[in-house]
Amino acid sequence: MPTDIVIARRASIATKPSSWPPLLVLGFLLILCAFRGLYMAAGLVRPPDIDSLRDVGFIQGFLDGNWFGDPSYAGEWRYYPPLVHALAASVARLLGTGDVLRFWAQAGVWLNLLTPLAFFFMARRLLGSSQAAAASATVYVLFNGAVSRPWNTGGYTPWPLTFFVGVWMILARGIPGLAWKMLLNAVMIGALIGITLLAHLVPAVILTAIVTAVAFGSDGFRARTFIWLAIVAVAELAAAAPYLGPVLISYPAGVINTGPGSWVDNLMSPSRSAMARMIVLNLPGIVACACLWMLRRRVDPLLNRASVWALAAWIIVCAAEISRHYACALFKYIPASVCQTFVLPVNYYHFYLQDAWACLIGCAFWQVMRLIRRRSRNFAAYPIVTASLVGAVLVFGGLASLRRPYDIVARAQALNDGGDFDVAAYRWILSNTTPDDIFVTDLRSDDVNPTAFSVMAAGRQLATVPKTFSNPYVDWNKKNVLRLSYLDAASNPDRPGTVLCGLGHGHGWLLLPNDFKVIQVRAEPAFRTSYNTGYRITGSGCP
Repeated sequence: MPTDIVIARRASIATKPSSWPPLLVLGFLLILCAFRGLYMAAGLVRPPDIDSLRDVGFIQGFLDGNWFGDPSYAGEWRYYPPLVHALAASVARLLGTGDVLRFWAQAGVWLNLLTPLAFFFMARRLLGSSQAAAASATVYVLFNGAVSRPWNTGGYTPWPLTFFVGVWMILARGIPGLAWKMLLNAVMIGALIGITLLAHLVPAVILTAIVTAVAFGSDGFRARTFIWLAIVAVAELAAAAPYLGPVLISYPAGVINTGPGSWVDNLMSPSRSAMARMIVLNLPGIVACACLWMLRRRVDPLLNRASVWALAAWIIVCAAEISRHYACALFKYIPASVCQTFVLPVNYYHFYLQDAWACLIGCAFWQVMRLIRRRSRNFAAYPIVTASLVGAVLVFGGLASLRRPYDIVARAQALNDGGDFDVAAYRWILSNTTPDDIFVTDLRSDDVNPTAFSVMAAGRQLATVPKTFSNPYVDWNKKNVLRLSYLDAASNPDRPGTVLCGLGHGHGWLLLPNDFKVIQVRAEPAFRTSYNTGYRITGSGCP
């Protein structure tokens, strides 16, 4: 064979844009997610995590016609961003399902597939390479959720969907300017960030930082950049107004109940063991950053200027909030204005930081493979080696992802009715009470409370919601004092029963453990499950 033909063939192999099909990798990941979802959801009649039980209550509120109110507290506004709950209620209504609890447990198998799909296309836009995007999606799906609980690491959950779409939109259309197309792009980006806020506040904050960094980083500090960002901000606020407006007007004092915002996952505690684990979890992403920095002169970079600014803003916001959390926990001299302003559970920032690391790890992996390919003398063997390596990662990573300890334990608990949720009580309440009824429960703890969560999931009112799941704009302590007075009146014959009159005639209920002693003349048993008894307030002694 002539030498020039050999050289030409080797050059064509070296410059070939794809040596393994990224879409096949994506397809494998989606099939794996669906298989894992079907396995985990098989036989479940309710979601395995308590956060989802609260979500079911918000969904039920929409189905009951309560579009803007907090279904657990009469007269209060819905405090949690409503987008996901509204969409779920619409789908449930469209399908005609009357069992929202089972629907929410089973629908995630298919709805959650949208997130890794959106992540792949976002990563492809961010990294400028389908191969790097496929590698990042592999890290996101197989390994992010394998090392911790799902609310700390992404991979197979619906919550970051609008965030990934937002990052893609900013990189695709986030070019500042005063031409009408650019102004239209500003409106679209701002509206999408506002819609993201309607799903969750933290990703909207990160997206706001990203669009600001990309705009200034690509166009500089010009007047047109400020005008363009102002239009983004106006569109964002307009899209989020149906949720933010009522909250800001109705609760001018801001957060009163700090329980939801101050909740800290064990992973984020300031103990030495937890902090060491946090360092280990973030170390691969830091190493990937260092690797990309060292390779910048040896192989053509994948990240363009806008992508660098987007990733920098993304990582800095998350790292700053995590650093504030540890600083406020470890150093007592930090001012309260720093530690008590705009406080949300810090695990959300760790969650999104892991997604950023997944992008960088995938990018670093592909850059290393490109460098090996460039320096390899045996070009013909390169595709075989790459395919073997990718296949091994997918197979062994896929097998490992199916045996995540938390998912196995949570599924087992969900199949064991009554451990942390009383399904029978939930179904009776949903069938025999109205959204105007109010329940008094015994709050033993936030994590194990089969009584309160049975009421919350049914979208019915409570005298007091568990503190971590309570409306942050309502005084929980005042509500709890009233709840304790109700329980005292129901069980203490020396206490006047007229205290129970505040629950309303025919609309007041007690849902208490079977061993709780209740004065029968004040509350009569209406139903009983293996764990709890429901009592109707008789109104004895009430005017």
